[in-house]
Amino acid sequence: MLSSKFISKPNVVAIQKIATRSFASATSIPVPAPVEQKSIFPKKYGGTYTVTLIPGDGIGQELAGAVKDVFKAANVPVDFEQYDVSGLTSEDDSLFQQSIESLRRNKVGIKGTLFTPTSKLGHKSFNVSMRKDLDMYASLSLCKNVPGVESRLSNVDIAIIRENTEGEYSGLEHQSVPGVVESLKIITRAKTERIARFAFDFAVKNNRKKVTIIHKANIMKLADGLFLRTCRDVAKEYAHHDIEVNDMIVDNTAMQLVSRPQQFDVMVMPNLYGNIVSNVGAGLIGGPGLIPGCNIGREYAMFEPGCRHVALDIQNQNSANPTAMLLSSVMMLRHLNLDEHANRISSAVYETINSGKARTVDIGGTSTTKEFTNAVISSFTSQTGPKPVLVQIEDQYNKRIDDDIGKLVDCFTDIVKVGENKDKDKFKVAQEGYQIESQSAQIVRSCESLLSLIGELKQNLLLNDTKTLTTLRQTRSERLIENTAAIKDRMQLMKKELAETVYDLETVFYRPLTDA
Repeated sequence: MLSSKFISKPNVVAIQKIATRSFASATSIPVPAPVEQKSIFPKKYGGTYTVTLIPGDGIGQELAGAVKDVFKAANVPVDFEQYDVSGLTSEDDSLFQQSIESLRRNKVGIKGTLFTPTSKLGHKSFNVSMRKDLDMYASLSLCKNVPGVESRLSNVDIAIIRENTEGEYSGLEHQSVPGVVESLKIITRAKTERIARFAFDFAVKNNRKKVTIIHKANIMKLADGLFLRTCRDVAKEYAHHDIEVNDMIVDNTAMQLVSRPQQFDVMVMPNLYGNIVSNVGAGLIGGPGLIPGCNIGREYAMFEPGCRHVALDIQNQNSANPTAMLLSSVMMLRHLNLDEHANRISSAVYETINSGKARTVDIGGTSTTKEFTNAVISSFTSQTGPKPVLVQIEDQYNKRIDDDIGKLVDCFTDIVKVGENKDKDKFKVAQEGYQIESQSAQIVRSCESLLSLIGELKQNLLLNDTKTLTTLRQTRSERLIENTAAIKDRMQLMKKELAETVYDLETVFYRPLTDA
């Protein structure tokens, strides 16, 4: 079931053979806020989620159309609030502000890329403004070979994580004197810590074994030096997870990516470097039309292709590749815990490409955007239907149990590790005290979640055990009939006893009169 609130503006079986660490089948997105925090929950009414949709400029409308068609065919329980914002308008444009308010309400969105003109001085990028206004600080792009697509190099599987809200994208630049411009690069310890934790959390949750820190600390010793040192400090907190950590200068990274990309697993870096590295990664696997991505923060999540290409040159030509947008929507469905729908769509996309049923021009085919979309939809018919409701419920509960117990184990491990550290100064003691307090709070939340889960399990077991319910109903019906018959017999007996008692009373009452 899918519908759209459309707000327009004028003038402007293959997937199962893929490694389980695929972004379409097993990649989870770490949410920094506790999952029990109600304020971060997406809007859901009557079992349907409301999601903000911003198609963007260039090929955005065509890609958004593909997502809507596929969601409708797959009966995905999502309603879209669509805003046709253009990056060519001013920042105070009412439609742009409405789209931001929609995101604040819905918590989750999906978008194409908004065009940012280079010729307009002072014109801010709507893409950057949206990420900064909603503090969606982590950008995740997933670069992985797609079966059926020829690429320059094989066995590429890289998660590219970039800090989204500062660095060279801080927007702080000015002209000191004519011909001299200063552009400020902002790096802070607080924001570096949280993007580093996001990267290591991602590695832990997705069974990744290595995190590479990308920097230019040999030249920018203060800014990138702070980024490197902070990431190394955070890495120590994850030592017990046996994750390999190394760092690499960004220019060397570019060379290593095009010569031996298999050495990379998870990469974390400042803003500008991430933009460049994700585009290099796209070139490695077949183009920008294959890389999904998202921007995520404490409260909000926005899903979009990992390579933010507007593609004005092929606008309205029905030739764009919707794969990246569709796989980004798959990531969104996983974020909403709609795993069954996510699996169906990702399986259909991979099957379409790998079987050769449809391929767009950029990956060596001749299919149009619409033909590729229709091929994905037709793949649904070859798939088995959704799992039975009880099986879906069981899968959800198993996942929740694994997550909660995993958090408990991790928190206890961290607390024990902190307690074993004997070399402590006052600052370190205070820091560790805060860390223990934070981990203890997380333990309490996980225990509360488990207790809630137990209650839900009892309820669902009762409500979904049809055989037991039928037997219980029959037993109670028989008992009710027996009780009803016993009550009738008892009432008849009481009636007889009452009649006899009344007769005796009358006899006693009238006897004196008779005797007289």
